[in-house]
Amino acid sequence: MVNRIDFNPKNYWLAALVFIRRLILSIIMLAIPFTCSTASAQTAGSELVVETILLYDEGRFEEAELTALRALAISQNLQYTDYVRLHRILGFIYVVLQDNEKAKQQFIKWLEYEPGARLDPLYISPKITSVFDEAKKEFLKRKERKSPPEYKTMTVQHSAFKRSLLFPGLGQLHTDNKIKGYSLIASEAVLLGTFIYCQLNYDKARDDYMNETNPSRMQDLYDEYNLYYRGRNVSLILAAGVYIYSLFDVMYFPPEIDNNSETLSLSLQPGMPCRLTLNINLP
Repeated sequence: MVNRIDFNPKNYWLAALVFIRRLILSIIMLAIPFTCSTASAQTAGSELVVETILLYDEGRFEEAELTALRALAISQNLQYTDYVRLHRILGFIYVVLQDNEKAKQQFIKWLEYEPGARLDPLYISPKITSVFDEAKKEFLKRKERKSPPEYKTMTVQHSAFKRSLLFPGLGQLHTDNKIKGYSLIASEAVLLGTFIYCQLNYDKARDDYMNETNPSRMQDLYDEYNLYYRGRNVSLILAAGVYIYSLFDVMYFPPEIDNNSETLSLSLQPGMPCRLTLNINLP
């Protein structure tokens, strides 16, 4: 066995810390453009949703309808909560425009995302709640007739699952779980970066160790070789774990939508423009 000579553990760990710090900074710098572009695209879709709600509150129903349909046309930039809000507000709009069939279709699409959704008759116009009740009955009848079942309520989860197949965390961003999404993206990027770095240096470190004839340096070279070997294997295993967790999380733990966030409105008889609307958006 070769005895170690003149090996300083302090220098060894200092070099390892410097390497890890530089690696993390490099990954963060590379991830910033991707994060900004994703956030800007999601913001564009959310702004249209907010604009739709404001137009509805102002009584500009035709403009609100067009804005909502435009938002749905760029559905790749929408989040889970945006789909819910758009289909719900479109149902309200079509009731006001006296197109109950279209209203029912929008309410049914809302129910496909939230099967347990409901409207509080204390705050919502009876005209709207009656159309919604009809839509819910039709929605339940469709579910009973389906054979085999069509899992339309999992549309968002399926879309998020496909995104997570590309890279962990993208599915969580699609379902509006930003904290978990960015955490998974950063974790996977760091682990993949560590794996690539260790793999690129592993062969060289092994060759240097195998070809070394100076006993005073063999132990140092072996430690370096062993560091890259373990770093490569551990980072690969952890990266695979993050990838699997991202897929499992997005399929079996969909985001919870607050059903208590309602649009409060008071509708009077036709010809009387007075209307009271209150929006409560709870986090």
